[in-house]
Amino acid sequence: MGVDTLDDAISAAAFDPLKWRDVCDLFATATRSVGARINPSIAELAGTFTVCSQSIAEAERIYVSEQWHLRDVRYRGARRIHTHGWLTDEHSVEYDEVSRIDYYQDFLKRTKLKWFAGVGFGPTGGEWVVSIQRSENADPFTAREVELLLPKRRLLCTSAIVARELGMSRLRGAADVMEQQGKAVIALNDEGRVVLVSARADALIGDAIRISGGSLRALHDGAQSSLQRLVAAITHPRNPGAPPARLARRSGKPALVVYGLRLAERERDIFTPASALLVIVDPSKPVTVPPEFLAQYFDITPAEALLALSALDGMPLDQHAAARGISVLTARNQLQSLLAKTGTHSKAELVALLAKVVPR
Repeated sequence: MGVDTLDDAISAAAFDPLKWRDVCDLFATATRSVGARINPSIAELAGTFTVCSQSIAEAERIYVSEQWHLRDVRYRGARRIHTHGWLTDEHSVEYDEVSRIDYYQDFLKRTKLKWFAGVGFGPTGGEWVVSIQRSENADPFTAREVELLLPKRRLLCTSAIVARELGMSRLRGAADVMEQQGKAVIALNDEGRVVLVSARADALIGDAIRISGGSLRALHDGAQSSLQRLVAAITHPRNPGAPPARLARRSGKPALVVYGLRLAERERDIFTPASALLVIVDPSKPVTVPPEFLAQYFDITPAEALLALSALDGMPLDQHAAARGISVLTARNQLQSLLAKTGTHSKAELVALLAKVVPR
């Protein structure tokens, strides 16, 4: 591997989120390791989102699905990331402990991994970690091996900051578009904390919601639990979906309806400052619900979501087909698939179900 190859990949990743996987691969190649992952340095967040080499994708799946990130003994040494910028297994465990620790004897044995080295980076030195994984047949990392990687920390930090700023710019653009459609938008990070409030949403503070210390709360206690369920569902990809929340208003105006949307881009870009959007609509005002909300809520295709909205508006199937530029047969097949996915047996049942979810 050329010396500049890794530098080039890190620089490119600032502008192309898909390049972070290349960065992981090149860190692994440079250290003769199986693969690498980039994850937050806080254990509770490490299972929320990471990017990793394809070579350890299955191990990553097990790590997250079985919540090994909460039992990862290597986080004992996480403080060293901030003080020294790196750590290895020896900074978290004694080597003679390895045979008695479940993390090594269960998770790592099953995935045929064993040793690791972590290189921290971020604006204050250690918000993120490049975690490099070696196999059970390899030797542990030496201090010298890891120290050779430390010059990459500055470039990693710069690229992460650029990626974050670009992500925030895209986020503001999306919020502006929704504002023009009459929707209020609140963006949340992986912890469910508010990172952006649109102008329309800001106008609702004190009437239906309040924000304290970055946390969003419904002013009416009866709505808080449904709002919390919705936030949990969209900020953690493993959580099941949640229905829209209704927020009562102090002004006495009709309750607001809050939809949740997890940003698909977040699945590729770990530095985007938000992972989800809350979109707030006023049922007393005409509003067109974006088809992506129905697509996510019912796990249907974008085309099926458009058909669902047409059905709710009372549009005949042939008119929908003509409007979308598809054949009536295609529209009919989409309707049958839509009925199956929503567990309904007729167009009337489908419309009744949609009416409970889509404000009118």
